[in-house]
Amino acid sequence: MIKPDTMHKLFYTPVWEFTYPDFVNDKQVFLDCLATEGMFITERERNNLVITRANLHKEPAFQRMALFIKECSRSVFDEMGYIPSCAITSMWATKQRKGGFHHQHIHQNTFLSGAFYLHDLDWNSYGTTFTDTAIGKNMINPAVHPNRHPMMKQHETFPFKEGKLVMFPAWAAHQTFPSQSNERI
Repeated sequence: MIKPDTMHKLFYTPVWEFTYPDFVNDKQVFLDCLATEGMFITERERNNLVITRANLHKEPAFQRMALFIKECSRSVFDEMGYIPSCAITSMWATKQRKGGFHHQHIHQNTFLSGAFYLHDLDWNSYGTTFTDTAIGKNMINPAVHPNRHPMMKQHETFPFKEGKLVMFPAWAAHQTFPSQSNERI
């Protein structure tokens, strides 16, 4: 086979993974805070999923987490060639029971988004699945070589690893598949 001189990666979707360094110490603090009465807005429950208000970054229990996210955001901005001036405008938690899922969506009116994997009761939750919305890439699907992974895929799932933060452009379409766990936060 002839090797190309150069392979350009045009218009790709970057996703960064960070490990929260204080996770072992803070996990129970986060869970205790989220377990307090009224944290989750139960009247908005859909798809076996409940959500908190979008002000967790203002909660004392989440202050170190919010600082960590800001530092990760600054790092991502800098790596992308932007001035690393950013702030958290909203931060919330979702809790999914068995079968719970979050529909495919994007985050509007922001530049950068993230998902933090806090808790998987049964250690078998799906992570975040990103969908390639460039429909033309998948009009014809050639046979996949048995020993290789195709470069152009319709979606990619990041595994649910407690203590991990994934950051991505807010326009990246993402979702979660129905949870196999009895509780995923």
